[in-house]
Amino acid sequence: MITKFKTAVSTRINAVGLPILALIWVGFFWGTTWIASKEGVRYIPGIQMAAIRQFIAGLLYILIFMFTKVAWPKGKQWRTIVILAILNFTLSNGLSTAGVKYISSGLGAIIAAIFPIWIVLISFFRGERIA
Repeated sequence: MITKFKTAVSTRINAVGLPILALIWVGFFWGTTWIASKEGVRYIPGIQMAAIRQFIAGLLYILIFMFTKVAWPKGKQWRTIVILAILNFTLSNGLSTAGVKYISSGLGAIIAAIFPIWIVLISFFRGERIA
């Protein structure tokens, strides 16, 4: 009976605790990104700083692909990946990092965090189905 209880408690902690820990981890790193960006743009241009950050992230993704044996993208998938990389990561991340030079890091974080709400509002007023 005690073994079953310990197993149930352990499973419950893993089911609830790990996602909460992951959320705290992501929140910490996402939040400190803006502080680091604000500090970094004092020394190097924002676009260059974002490029360095994205380059390091790209290397980490390559390592993940290599060690997990996940299939690499093929053919036309690369075109989509390159377009999204340029539009999303380079322009969006680069310009927001450059822009934090002129505003507080807190305001930059709020503007970035509110972006999904704008997408929903714009979609609603355009008559698109929100799913």
